[in-house]
Amino acid sequence: MASNKYVMDGNLILDNSSILENKIDKGIVKTIINLALELDLVPVAEGVESIEHADCLEALGCDVFQGFLYSKPVPAHKLEALLVAEKQ
Repeated sequence: MASNKYVMDGNLILDNSSILENKIDKGIVKTIINLALELDLVPVAEGVESIEHADCLEALGCDVFQGFLYSKPVPAHKLEALLVAEKQ
């Protein structure tokens, strides 16, 4: 598991790429999510690329995600149009 976990602005950002394949990594991610919640932080999962990843993370208590499952990186000037299109 990558060791890039950061606390920024009340969010804990997690790299969760191996939680579906590795029981130890899944346990570590679950522990980090629980710790973040106990500290009133919002755990944010990065690199979510599949429904399976999102479902697993949600079952572990994380409900804020970002990654290719939702969108590839978008330039700031195109973000508003993307969000408006998503709501329609």
